[in-house]
Amino acid sequence: MNELRIGMVGGLVWPHAQMMATTLNDSDPEHPLWQQVFGKKGIVPTDRIPRARVTHVWDNERPKADALAAICSIQTVVDKPEDMIGKVDAVLLPDDTSCIHGRLAGPFLDAGLPTYIDKPLAGSIAEAREIVERAKKGNAPLMSLSCLRYTDASLDIMKYRPNLGAPQLVSALGPDRDGRPLHYYGIHIAQVYMTFMGPGAQRVHDVGDHSHHILKIEYADGRKGIIQLSQKMPGYVATGQFTKGSRTVDMRLERSFFRMLQDIILLFRTKTPTVPIDEMLEIIAILSAAEESLAAGKPVVLK
Repeated sequence: MNELRIGMVGGLVWPHAQMMATTLNDSDPEHPLWQQVFGKKGIVPTDRIPRARVTHVWDNERPKADALAAICSIQTVVDKPEDMIGKVDAVLLPDDTSCIHGRLAGPFLDAGLPTYIDKPLAGSIAEAREIVERAKKGNAPLMSLSCLRYTDASLDIMKYRPNLGAPQLVSALGPDRDGRPLHYYGIHIAQVYMTFMGPGAQRVHDVGDHSHHILKIEYADGRKGIIQLSQKMPGYVATGQFTKGSRTVDMRLERSFFRMLQDIILLFRTKTPTVPIDEMLEIIAILSAAEESLAAGKPVVLK
């Protein structure tokens, strides 16, 4: 099996990019730049993924790219993201906290490269749809999701859900972040909610406020869901009532990011997403509709 050549685009001073780079590449925790880039003592992940490494990197601040390249033995720092095209097999766009990092994906999608856009896929449902359509036009395999899909609890629910029957009522609670768009951090608990409920949301009504969102979600087949997002919520909890039983889970994040990265690399190798991009589109649609509902003071029908 040939070694995958991966390009990394932006977000280099944030944890997701650093975790990806140190998991895929050799890294030197004693490097004099480590503390400056990572802001903490050097720790090399014990989980590794063979025959896949970051070979090209770009950031809008060149010194950040140079520093990460030195620490993680990334061979090439490029001047422009599109300079990677023809030299890499796939592209990672880590979260850079801007919610618009997905806009950098365009040239790679046009070139048909397998692409992973870290959460959130885009800053609005309209922009998310544009990105997905561009990927389809370029025949580029595309994936975007939260690592909470890969917690032990989420994987357990997906494994045993056929035995539980059809979902009837799902309630999911998770943290929000002050000053951020709802979908930036809300995407995590919404991903958990989707694992329980599945797709098909029809109407969303946020009956809460900006410090405690309470999303009431309705479906054409009678299913009902609730997502609560609070700035004071310490973790992630979900409860599902199904036709053959119920399940309540407390999400723990151990190894979830690594499992997600394994699936991303599988996408890069097979060119087939393990999680359909439509799942992320519906998550963003729900959260965008919730923001619209809160502003308007009434339910919003999903298009």
